[in-house]
Amino acid sequence: MNAALIAKLPYHAVNDFTAITQMTAGGLLLVVNPSHPAKNAKDFVQWTKTTKDPINFGSAGIGSGGHLAGELYKLMTGTQGQHIPYKGTGPAIVGLVSGEYHYNFMGLTGAFAQVRSGKLRAIAVSGPKRIKAAPDVPAMAEVVPGFSVVGWYGVTGPAKMPKPLLTKIHAAISDYVKSAEFGKVAEANGSEAVTNSPEEFRQFMLDDMKKWADVVKRAGIKVQ
Repeated sequence: MNAALIAKLPYHAVNDFTAITQMTAGGLLLVVNPSHPAKNAKDFVQWTKTTKDPINFGSAGIGSGGHLAGELYKLMTGTQGQHIPYKGTGPAIVGLVSGEYHYNFMGLTGAFAQVRSGKLRAIAVSGPKRIKAAPDVPAMAEVVPGFSVVGWYGVTGPAKMPKPLLTKIHAAISDYVKSAEFGKVAEANGSEAVTNSPEEFRQFMLDDMKKWADVVKRAGIKVQ
């Protein structure tokens, strides 16, 4: 996302590193205040398309994952919504709980804590499919085909890493990612364990960068 948002990074976000492997894939959680009329993802999409009232969505700040997810939702559904940037996740949660705006694509761990306490309502996960940590919460893609916002962790090394070293490190990390121990940690955080080849991971990062560059351009997002 930074590669899409910041015009003059002093490095190329993919080419100046050696891709080793992805480790996790996880999404965001679309949440609303419990007083919101939408009870599920279908209701929510219908509401954004038909309400006559101004719509506001919040995030942890300009250029955050929640901000870009909200802009992607608008672009894919043809709906409107004024972005309300907060100075961090904590203030954004307080704002939504107190009814200052309508919805937020929020990090899973913090969002689920608020949902469990009854302070927020879960509408949908942002990944392409449901997650093991919350099987009853639909993926937004079930209502908006093709919608996908996936956060991920992976491992990279310095550019031009020697092939024998790359192969050795990739094998060691991949073995751990495939372990039951790692799988439990990932699932507890609302993510899934993922491993791929260095070539696949590099292409994944390039595709992700291209996707978000397009969203940033179409939505006219500017970072100060």
